[in-house]
Amino acid sequence: GLGVSGNWCAQLNAAIDHVRGVAARDGAPQKMADGRSPPLSEGMIAALEVVVKVVKADYGSPTFPQGLMAEMMEFLEPFCSQGTLGRNMNKVAKKYKDGAVPPPAAAPAPVNVPATGGLP
Repeated sequence: GLGVSGNWCAQLNAAIDHVRGVAARDGAPQKMADGRSPPLSEGMIAALEVVVKVVKADYGSPTFPQGLMAEMMEFLEPFCSQGTLGRNMNKVAKKYKDGAVPPPAAAPAPVNVPATGGLP
């Protein structure tokens, strides 16, 4: 499965690292005059879309795993609030739910993992 916070599956870790990389490259944005963070960059939205794709399309999870948002907020803090992050990810997730974005043709077949997730 997707794993748990601090120990995600390789695909999700790679997607999170991609978002982290975009955050580092973009650098913390200047707050707007009213003190709010500006909208997320195209690159950031695209990176979040990869995270959503892994969770929704590759693993077919109906919800984002617990701890995922909090973990990403550790480096997205300067960019947006957790509410904004959630809204952006849910907006992307809707595309998958509506079938607007077809899952990749070579989607891996779901592996039957024991309830323990294979961990001792």
